[in-house]
Amino acid sequence: METPDCGPTQKCPLECPGCDSSPEPGAGGHSHALPNEQRPGGLVGWRLAAAAGTTFLLPVGLGMAGAAWAGGGHDSRFAGAVAGVVAGVILAIAITRIFFRTSD
Repeated sequence: METPDCGPTQKCPLECPGCDSSPEPGAGGHSHALPNEQRPGGLVGWRLAAAAGTTFLLPVGLGMAGAAWAGGGHDSRFAGAVAGVVAGVILAIAITRIFFRTSD
């Protein structure tokens, strides 16, 4: 469903509580569209890619390593995989908070 872009001189077809038909720009006019710009200071470029890769790949890698390290039966491999994923999530959170800070 396409959402309307309610300008200050248009009547909102959805009759939102924030809509106003005031002719002054910015006086009650709003848009139903999502913001299309990133907030200032957010992750961009290689920092965004590295943070995303760390957040996803570290738990997956440690989960596989935990399953392989646990050895023998199905139960021990499952426990090793779960322990590896949990350790990977905690480590990924710590790494991304320390090394990929944003400037707020």
